[in-house]
Amino acid sequence: MPKYFFTATESAHAQMSGVFDFVWPTAAAMWNLRWQVSGYLHVVPGATVEQLQARFTEGSDIAGANFRRACFEHTWDQQKESFAGVLLVNSIASFEGWLDQVLEELGKNTKTLKKALQFPNSTAIKEKGAAWAIEEITHVESVELKSAFYQPLCRGRHYSLAKLDAMLLCYRFFKELRNCSMHGGGTADQHLMDAYRDFAAVSTTALLGVSEVPEHSAPAIKTQTRLSLRGVVGFTNILLKIIATMDAELSRSKHSEKHFVRKWKTANPHMRMLSSDKWKRARQIKGLAKNAGFPEPSDANSLGDWLSTLGLTNF
Repeated sequence: MPKYFFTATESAHAQMSGVFDFVWPTAAAMWNLRWQVSGYLHVVPGATVEQLQARFTEGSDIAGANFRRACFEHTWDQQKESFAGVLLVNSIASFEGWLDQVLEELGKNTKTLKKALQFPNSTAIKEKGAAWAIEEITHVESVELKSAFYQPLCRGRHYSLAKLDAMLLCYRFFKELRNCSMHGGGTADQHLMDAYRDFAAVSTTALLGVSEVPEHSAPAIKTQTRLSLRGVVGFTNILLKIIATMDAELSRSKHSEKHFVRKWKTANPHMRMLSSDKWKRARQIKGLAKNAGFPEPSDANSLGDWLSTLGLTNF
């Protein structure tokens, strides 16, 4: 059963899951490789780089691997941190890409709105945070879309509007960690210190609405930052909750109607004749909605009436 309104949301969820599907097996493989290299060197302590490559990469089309350095000079904790960095960069890129796609679908892809949706209102400059952006986009609502899909979307397990501000404080901290890693050589700057101060005020399971606060370390100005793989995994779960919450809230915008029609026509390109019996018609509409990638509508017959006015169905 579809869980989201926007196609981009399903794609972002799949993309993040895909990164997990890569990171976890790769991390497990690295853990086992460390033991295999250790065992080999115990038997052949003087093995050269070339011998190790021949033993562990022959036939793989991989060149240049230094197994002695990878498995002995780098600790397992350092390698877990490297995996955490890959996951962090990809997760934030997925979220930013999702924002671009959804705002484009809404015809509202402005720098102001994209930036505002990445900040909690509690710290936003001139109050232009996520709550302001959502209100700006949904100021005129689609009565039909809200009636059909808003409540089903709000019942989704990742939806958490009441925690959105706190979750975005978490996002700001992890994004600044990423920024320091990519642009500052991993050294903590004042932006990170400010983000940590704000996040620390809400870093409880109750305020974030999670079973575990993402594991993290308190940064110190001009010192190396640290990443926890467990913490970044927890952060990615919060990011999914942010996306699901915004997906539901933005679905009720009048601007969402064009996306709905386009998505519906892609899945159901021909006008459908529906039963005159309202119960049968309701089942048909639910099936068509599911086929188009939407959740089951709250009131299928009311949605059917609207679809008829749009020329998408008839009965």
